[in-house]
Amino acid sequence: MKDFLIGYTHLWYLFMIAGLYLMVPFLRKITADRRITEYYLVLAFVFTLLVPAIRLIPLPGQSIFETILGNANICLVLGYSGIFMAGWYFATQPLRPSARYLIYALGAVSIALTIVLTSYLSVSSGKPNEELYAYLLPNTFFSALAVFIGVRQIVGKRPDVFTRAWLKNLSKWSFGVYLVHIFVIIALFDLVGLTPKVLNPIVSVPIVVVCVFACSTAISAILNRVPKLSRYIV
Repeated sequence: MKDFLIGYTHLWYLFMIAGLYLMVPFLRKITADRRITEYYLVLAFVFTLLVPAIRLIPLPGQSIFETILGNANICLVLGYSGIFMAGWYFATQPLRPSARYLIYALGAVSIALTIVLTSYLSVSSGKPNEELYAYLLPNTFFSALAVFIGVRQIVGKRPDVFTRAWLKNLSKWSFGVYLVHIFVIIALFDLVGLTPKVLNPIVSVPIVVVCVFACSTAISAILNRVPKLSRYIV
């Protein structure tokens, strides 16, 4: 019963997005004013992304810092609402070239730092350390934002029918891809034996990623063609 209600590990997203949808009427009131929206995003960045990152750094006076944050009790901007709002903001607001390049640079630096620091922390502790893979950290946010802005910019320069049709289908299938990708990973690992350990990870990880994405996309595309079932996947 617990597995049925909660689902597999990655299905936490369904509960999270349901909670965000419940907040949409309030968030719409915020987005009606651009300056208030930007103020909200700044608060969300500081208290949702930056503060957790600072907490990972062993600093003197950390207990005092934690006490102050606890007493501040700024809950409205916590959780994934800031990421949700940022997606809307950067999808609707035009960006100057200088702003885009800054985001690209932050994304590149974030990816590099994640790789280097994760390697260092893992080697130092003698076991895999995934703290910097957390979703609500600045490095994760800027990495995702750089990809988002980059793809949006590329698509904007290529308004041809083929590109739009391909992206429209990929967007349509993406939710199904998310739902089934874990099961594809399990099948590849347990049944086929295709894991990141079969070769050097520099080679095997990209191969596994491509296989998982391709298989998941194919499954989602098929499921989206099943009458009545597709309405629950799109």
